[in-house]
Amino acid sequence: MQIRRLECGDEDLARDTFAMMTSVFDEGVADLGSAYVVTLLARPDFWAMAALDGEEVVGGLTAHALPMTRSPEAELFIYDLAVRADRQRRGIGRALVLATLDQHGHVAKTALSDRSVARVVQRAAFAAGLDPSREAIMRQTGHKSERVARGYIQHANGLR
Repeated sequence: MQIRRLECGDEDLARDTFAMMTSVFDEGVADLGSAYVVTLLARPDFWAMAALDGEEVVGGLTAHALPMTRSPEAELFIYDLAVRADRQRRGIGRALVLATLDQHGHVAKTALSDRSVARVVQRAAFAAGLDPSREAIMRQTGHKSERVARGYIQHANGLR
């Protein structure tokens, strides 16, 4: 499997990736038009990633680098993450997210937001027909106390 960031010249692959993503989310496919896709891929603040098995699109990710108001930086916010139903639970989604990182664990010129990861998990849970609420997640993980669950999150953040 190959994962790559789409750029100018990848318009056909981008359209295929976006179409696959809309089918996973059971959304209607709109004709984006060539000029729109060219403009989108030319934006340095837009990320489109494709997971390919040979020439077949099996997963995709879109994200936006947004300027922050608390510091003069931008953060990468993952908007959509989709893996074809017949390829799910094989690590493709994780590989797409990890492909945004360099060998030092940094996102190219931006930082991956913890809220972006949370939104990806919530959207994936919703797409899978699961309840993405905090209460449902705590039931799934077996946590009885929200304070204890938050403690694990704070501990993990301290390890960064």
